[in-house]
Amino acid sequence: MLYISSLLTLFSLLFNTSYNDSLEINVDNVIPSKGAIYLSVYENDETFCSEETFVFANIYPVNSTRSLHIKISDLPYGNYAVAIYQDVNDNRKMDKNLMGVPKEPFAFSNGATAKWSEPEFDDAKFTFNADSQPQKIVLKYWKNQ
Repeated sequence: MLYISSLLTLFSLLFNTSYNDSLEINVDNVIPSKGAIYLSVYENDETFCSEETFVFANIYPVNSTRSLHIKISDLPYGNYAVAIYQDVNDNRKMDKNLMGVPKEPFAFSNGATAKWSEPEFDDAKFTFNADSQPQKIVLKYWKNQ
């Protein structure tokens, strides 16, 4: 029986290259009870930080805690980058000053920072596979990036 199970596992590894699983993201430093979290997942540098082209996007209400656990189901294994911000005043956009500097907390996966421009996809990229650990993303204001 163990032999058959091993063969089935081997065949699935050889012939199925697109597995699906749940990507888990832990968002820290959330301002409690203020607005919503906007999260987008991207799969390449051509679409990274685009408002129209992403693999997954969703809005999550903020509760009374300083952290949020997000689980994205049925995402194929691969390389991804996450962009996230907290819409503190709940006006459905990232507020910026006259110079284009964000006025609300934001962050990117892999600890990528953005001071005067968005980071490159490769800076925020991580590999999502069966051995993936939850992604930890810490929201920060622009001055703390």
